[in-house]
Amino acid sequence: MGRGVFVETLQKAKQFFSEDKFQKLVGVEIEQVQNGYSVCVLNLNQNHFNADGLVQGGVLFTLADSAFAIAANSTDCFVVTLSTSMQYMTKATGNFIKATATLVNTSKHVCFYRVEIVDEVGALVAVANMTGYIKKR
Repeated sequence: MGRGVFVETLQKAKQFFSEDKFQKLVGVEIEQVQNGYSVCVLNLNQNHFNADGLVQGGVLFTLADSAFAIAANSTDCFVVTLSTSMQYMTKATGNFIKATATLVNTSKHVCFYRVEIVDEVGALVAVANMTGYIKKR
């Protein structure tokens, strides 16, 4: 992303993240944005599946990372990822997956988010705990 922005509305978030070429390539769509919160959706296609017929773990990680970036940059700061711990719970079923990123805690220079990914039937597919470094407020 390379630059910070105060993403306070869905329109501003979509405008800012429209420049994220990888997010666009994968097909991540922003559904909701609030202060420290976001929901992103990915409509699945054949390119999102591995040789075993499961949604590729990297696709799930990309969706979680996108939701985190959007939520973290919806506050009055610019945040970059410090670390991520991702737990894969079950296979995704249906035509889409949805990631919800929620702010858990923040300090002067560090923020912590929990991202939950569910499938079309609402099953919890993966959980990511993401820590970010706040570059500026």
